[in-house]
Amino acid sequence: MLLARGALKRLGPDTAEVKRMYTVPELRGRGLGRQILNGLIERGRALGLRRLVLETGELQAEAIRLYESAGFRRIPNYGYYVGMAGSLCYELPLALIPVDPDP
Repeated sequence: MLLARGALKRLGPDTAEVKRMYTVPELRGRGLGRQILNGLIERGRALGLRRLVLETGELQAEAIRLYESAGFRRIPNYGYYVGMAGSLCYELPLALIPVDPDP
């Protein structure tokens, strides 16, 4: 039985798109989507990707909150989504930022 899902689709040597994020309605709000998304982010890092991108619909409030809380930021629509009404695109840079030991 499918509870939740998500995938990465490579778009280039250093970029992948988060695809097919879904949680069955009766299990939403339990953190499954966040677990899937966190796993995809870690997988992207393990693959040496520099960024993840994704598209969602402007009416998908829960998805938007999830992506923004994970650090994704709005970008201009890309590829297939350019000019598509109701489409919102996001990106998450995966490059690790060095921490200054003496702030």
